[in-house]
Amino acid sequence: MSGSSSRDEDSSDEGASDEGFRGVGPRDEKEEEPRKDSASSPVSEDSSQAHGFQADSPSGSGAGDGDPGDRASGRNASREGVSSPGPSRPETSSADGSLISDLIRRRVPQVLAGYLGVTWTLFELMQWLTEQYLISPHLGRAILFGLLMLLPAVVLVTYRHGRPGPDQWRPLERWGTAANVLLALSVLGFAYGGSNLGSMMRTVRAGAPSVASGDAASGDTTGGTSTEAVRQVPKKEFRKRVSLFYFDEAGQAGTNRAETEGAKADTSLRRTVANAIYFDLGQDDFISTRFRSHSDDLQERNYQSGLGVPLALKREIAREEGSEHILSGTVGQAGGQFRLTTQLYETETGRRLASRSFKGPSLFPLVDRATRQLKRDLGLPKTHRENAADLPVTQVFTPSLKAARHYSKGAHLESMHEEFEKSARSFRKAVGADSTFALALIKGGSSLWAMGKKEKARSAFRQAERHNYRLTKSEKYSLEAMLSRWVENDPKSALRTCERWTKLHPYDLEGWKLKGEIHESQLEYDLALQSYRRASKLSPGNKSLQRNVGRLLLSAGQVQEAVGYLSGLASKYPEDGWVKMLLGLARWRSGQMELAERKFQEAVQADPQGLGGPDGGGSVFLAMLHEATGRFEKALDRLKEAVRSGESNRGSGYRLWHHHRLRGEIERSIALYDSMRTAGTKRPKFHRYNLGVRVCEYYSGLGKEKLVQRALSDMQSLHEAFAGTIPSYRAMTHTGLGSCLTAADSLDKARYHLGAADSIAKETRRLSMREQYRIDYFRGRLYQAAGQLGKAVESYRKHLRGIGSLAIRGRPPRLQLALSQQNLEEEEKARKAYQAALRIRPAHPRLNYHYGRFLAGQGKAEEAREHLSRALNGWAPADTSFVPKQRAQVLIDSLDAKRS
Repeated sequence: MSGSSSRDEDSSDEGASDEGFRGVGPRDEKEEEPRKDSASSPVSEDSSQAHGFQADSPSGSGAGDGDPGDRASGRNASREGVSSPGPSRPETSSADGSLISDLIRRRVPQVLAGYLGVTWTLFELMQWLTEQYLISPHLGRAILFGLLMLLPAVVLVTYRHGRPGPDQWRPLERWGTAANVLLALSVLGFAYGGSNLGSMMRTVRAGAPSVASGDAASGDTTGGTSTEAVRQVPKKEFRKRVSLFYFDEAGQAGTNRAETEGAKADTSLRRTVANAIYFDLGQDDFISTRFRSHSDDLQERNYQSGLGVPLALKREIAREEGSEHILSGTVGQAGGQFRLTTQLYETETGRRLASRSFKGPSLFPLVDRATRQLKRDLGLPKTHRENAADLPVTQVFTPSLKAARHYSKGAHLESMHEEFEKSARSFRKAVGADSTFALALIKGGSSLWAMGKKEKARSAFRQAERHNYRLTKSEKYSLEAMLSRWVENDPKSALRTCERWTKLHPYDLEGWKLKGEIHESQLEYDLALQSYRRASKLSPGNKSLQRNVGRLLLSAGQVQEAVGYLSGLASKYPEDGWVKMLLGLARWRSGQMELAERKFQEAVQADPQGLGGPDGGGSVFLAMLHEATGRFEKALDRLKEAVRSGESNRGSGYRLWHHHRLRGEIERSIALYDSMRTAGTKRPKFHRYNLGVRVCEYYSGLGKEKLVQRALSDMQSLHEAFAGTIPSYRAMTHTGLGSCLTAADSLDKARYHLGAADSIAKETRRLSMREQYRIDYFRGRLYQAAGQLGKAVESYRKHLRGIGSLAIRGRPPRLQLALSQQNLEEEEKARKAYQAALRIRPAHPRLNYHYGRFLAGQGKAEEAREHLSRALNGWAPADTSFVPKQRAQVLIDSLDAKRS
């Protein structure tokens, strides 16, 4: 009996030992048989305990007291994946119970519930962090998505290891979990790889903050020193871009008539609401509002009033502007109550996201309520909405509805129609209703400046400065830059203001536009190009900005890049005459004459009554191109047609005059000059200036001294008339006098006047005057006449750098540069200058004449004869007394004589 007990005890100990090894080894279906045998053993675990045997008792026969060989064999069996017989937990089978009970026994529902609970808790935590601490909302979504994608691995691991007790990891579990994790990471990388998962804000820094801009006073220098301004601004992808349109009248088709019954709104009220909302939203860095930037698009589609624009067109414009949302609505007034409805649409789908209605006795409190609700509808973070500065709209616009109406009318006239006189009148009425209306003072000053009333404009800007507390930060920067540029004549200071403006408010479109404009006025074309490109990215659908980029590429000498850029723009806007004209210029400048002609023709077809019409755009450029390529009769026909249109003041009349002089028809050109001199124009003083400068340039050296003296007399009268006026007018007449005095061989007086013009340009820090009035070119003519050829070359080169690569302006200075270098015996440089000019106008008679003489002097008779023949072809209808034609013929005859 005792021996039997001993064997049973050993058997029990072996089972316990095997169970310990089996816990780290694999299970398989082969274990079922040993479990059955063990279950039928005559000595059970209970009977063992009844006899006083405990497997884990240190004094009894435990697992460690078995035979060493048996233990070794147990280990080997474990390593080889084969479990030795012994008691074990049964595997799931249909006989053991249902699938649900099996999942519960394996704790799958419990683990899944806990996992999903933790996942959702983490997501809610991230949402809270987004609202409270401006953490990127993409982070919470990425965490939620990633954890949900790991559900298969969680289910697999729980099912295999959820039961009590240890289990061995099988290859399926290892590889399955690894594959699930790898797949989740790959999908997250693809879905969120380009997203910002950090803070929604970034820190920007700029130079010393300006008191006028208010950065230091408003807390923007937090964390900085007294010499720099530091701000936290939203990152670009978290800003809400909204295209704002004028509101409709309450009760119109598509609005809720029941809510707005009897409410009426005139045009000015519908525009006023939009303007008030625009400036109210302008206080929030999280919102970029596009309002007047789509004026060109509306005009092209015959919505010059900006009213009644259909939603389909709004969507198209918003997409071009890169806006995610469209904001419009209705407004009306009835029974002393204003009714305002805002409607927010999703640009991509056209789906209405929110429609909010407000009612009250005063309009501006309704605007405040509407913009606060709009920020919630746009999903701006709660902490930002509660803590960001948000003054009532009356503090950044005007509390006077009458003033607001006049302002809105003036702003529309200025931006949509460029009717500066009418807009200035409206702004003046707005200031009359609210003398502290700083925005109206600024806009009124801008209109006055555009009209040439610069002293009145300066007065308006100074008055606006006294009330700059009524402006948003961006408007304060704009005013400060205007004061520096136009009142103090300090464009460098204005650029410093714009630099600080664009650094601290990097998404402000107006800052980049003004910065580009000032750089261009300083002939800094590359820097201007950078600013306009940034502005164009902020407002992708703004065609005027895109045209400026193409124009500046030409001015900066980047001709091939200009061709590529403008070609893309022409495909994008196939009906835009301006773009086609600029592309024609780029093609011309790159030597592609046929393609240039085609684009000019398309410009005429795209806009036959406007820019591309016979009076000033593609038609005149076509005539110039015909002249440049030797099709003189075709050019003449087109110019005559342009003059017959009755709008010669836009260039066709000047061009016809130039054409006759170009071909040596001096007497005919003088007769045309006489008729133009006595013709009435809208701006007679400027007309006389243009005529005088051209006379002195065209007829110098042709024996027409009396004509030059008459032009000189006209210029002196103009100089007296403009004395004491604004600097640019005085610089203009000084330059004109210098040109005419050079032609009259009064070189000392010419030097004085050109020096005076140069001094005005330097004093006013407006380098664009040098290019606008061709100061450096006329100074080069002076040096050339005085025999100072080195200085003449330097002046011509300076002028050419200023005008860039615009094809229509490069010929005269390049010809004079070549002649000066030729006289300096710099033959290779002279040859390059001639060839550069001929690439622009290969059939130009005077160019070919001088280049033929140059080649003849170098012994290149055949080439010289070719160019002299071109000159004679251009001078075919010239007067018999035209000396250059006679000289060209004599030179050809001598070359022919040598050849024979």
